[in-house]
Amino acid sequence: MRALSLRSLASAVFGSVAIFASAQTFSIPADEIDITGAKYLKSSKRMLLPSVNVEVMNWGKITSVVSTSALQSLGGAKNSSARSTMEVAVPSNVAMLRGVASELYDDLATKLRAAGWEVLTYDEAKSDPILSGIKQELTDAKLGAPVRKVNLGKQKMNYTIATPPGMPAMDPGMTMPMFGLRSLLKARDTHSLETTYRFDPIAMQGERRHGIGSNTASTSAAANLALAHAQATFVTNKTAFGWVKIKSPIPVAGDVGEIKKAADVSPKVANALSEALSFLGPGGSINASKGLYIAELDEAALKANLLLAGKAFNDEIIKGLGKPQ
Repeated sequence: MRALSLRSLASAVFGSVAIFASAQTFSIPADEIDITGAKYLKSSKRMLLPSVNVEVMNWGKITSVVSTSALQSLGGAKNSSARSTMEVAVPSNVAMLRGVASELYDDLATKLRAAGWEVLTYDEAKSDPILSGIKQELTDAKLGAPVRKVNLGKQKMNYTIATPPGMPAMDPGMTMPMFGLRSLLKARDTHSLETTYRFDPIAMQGERRHGIGSNTASTSAAANLALAHAQATFVTNKTAFGWVKIKSPIPVAGDVGEIKKAADVSPKVANALSEALSFLGPGGSINASKGLYIAELDEAALKANLLLAGKAFNDEIIKGLGKPQ
């Protein structure tokens, strides 16, 4: 399944939603934070911020499968299997996401300086050929941004990757991308910090049930936003590394939109979807894809809560790194 090309859908979908879930307070429990390697930061008081990544799901698919259990067979039950699959497309407003990434980058830089770090920004270091030549993620031509693909077996997701305008989305390659900056870090006597904030604006789940006479499988989704993954990875001027990250997904806000069957969305959205969802194939339309749903999100609610959760994680980064010594 290829990544969805949803840039052209954003205004149609976001503009049709009347629901608004205002940003509320959000904090990350202390026991949900994993800090590794902070002791290695003593070798410099300077921190390079090459970029930040804001990743937001643009497509998700979940499959639930159930078959006759051994216990059912022993009881004389006939073979009975069930399968349910659900796909949800989530339009991406790439410009809005880049704005969120820019605000989170500035917020992190400000908080690092307040903690006593000397911050070396991308603009201040971009003339260095090592940084300007770092390998970047490939951009999806239709979406206008790179796409991250995550496969968890029965659940698959694609994420739009947004960075501050003009800053790189660094390709992780076989190792973390900042290892390619080692000579720059040594020459400038600086550490480097790259942060990823990954969000799921929909929650998908599958259920399986073994019955007396038959088995059932079902799938469902709700427009609830979660901070699925957040990690700030650092490489020091002496090539040690470590991170501050959350241990598991954390709910951020509920009711940030609606999820509808593709055939039930407005004609304006339907026409845009039929043109953009290339995985439907030649002659395909959203009415022909029975398992496809569309998440109609409230852009204001989404943006406010992305910033709320991202800035809360920035606070945890500062706590985890500590003050320069």
